[in-house]
Amino acid sequence: MGKEPKREIYDYLTKITPNIGAFCTALNFSPRERQKEFLDSFTRCPESTDIEWDRGEGRTTATVVASLWWLLKNTQGRCLVVCPTLNQSIHIWLTECKKILEKADPRLSSFYTLRKTGAGLFGEQKHVWGLSTISARSVAGFQGICAEKLLIVCDEYQGIKQDVMATIQDYQKYGGVVLRTIPTQNR
Repeated sequence: MGKEPKREIYDYLTKITPNIGAFCTALNFSPRERQKEFLDSFTRCPESTDIEWDRGEGRTTATVVASLWWLLKNTQGRCLVVCPTLNQSIHIWLTECKKILEKADPRLSSFYTLRKTGAGLFGEQKHVWGLSTISARSVAGFQGICAEKLLIVCDEYQGIKQDVMATIQDYQKYGGVVLRTIPTQNR
């Protein structure tokens, strides 16, 4: 079976990207009620979305779905996943990303190329279009990062160093979208 013609890919993308529900269907992902509320909120106003949930409520899954959707909506954009440790972002966040894409419609999953520390979009390297993971231990990881549109996912927000958060807030001042996850204690 050969590659789909570009028109078919375009038609498919225009079907699944305007609506997060259609995107979730293409991922074969059924969000829980709280995840659905978050995803709907994120699609309406990504600039002011925080997640304050207990552990185990699907926070990482929701941010992965939101990030994958955002990248397809903003193909000239970049997504940075910032965690307190690089190990956390690779072994938790990217592992969840891989699990989600493995269940997805093959047409959709073919748009993403997972790598050791990120994911490329449409076959490009992650530093061109796509998703990169960064440790929150040093601002050095942010050097040279620029994109027409930028989404920064701050996972485990409270564990990110203050100087790193100041750098992230600078990106936000210039139009970057920051999504913060703030775990709360299980009750």
